[in-house]
Amino acid sequence: MQPVEQHRNEVLASNILYAGLGVSLLLSLIGLFTAEVPPGTQAPLFGMLLLVYLLNALLCYAIRLGKRWAKLLLLLFVVYNVVSTGWAMSNGGEEVLIGLRADVWGTAKEVIELAADVVALVLLFRKPPVQAEPYR
Repeated sequence: MQPVEQHRNEVLASNILYAGLGVSLLLSLIGLFTAEVPPGTQAPLFGMLLLVYLLNALLCYAIRLGKRWAKLLLLLFVVYNVVSTGWAMSNGGEEVLIGLRADVWGTAKEVIELAADVVALVLLFRKPPVQAEPYR
């Protein structure tokens, strides 16, 4: 059985996604432990947070392996995130901006995730350069 040949951009994109995921997890944990939540809800929220980040890490691993479905799924998630955030910003107006200013950790997390996702998508869907045949 032959080893799977990894494309350089897929590995770089998954590294960027993993870095964004790690920073996002750290900011999410800070936000979770500094938030005022009702008693008894912090443990279930922590478990759900870990589950979501584990699934996201598995998606990043599938991207590293070069799975086309994982790239398209990431593209769908990013498009959904941009559209839903844009929709909320356009319809919410001042309330959304006040919420963003109040939740500094959440806003920083969203910005870092979006930046990592966009950079990774550019790397993943960029056409490789055409290599000319050597002159004989």
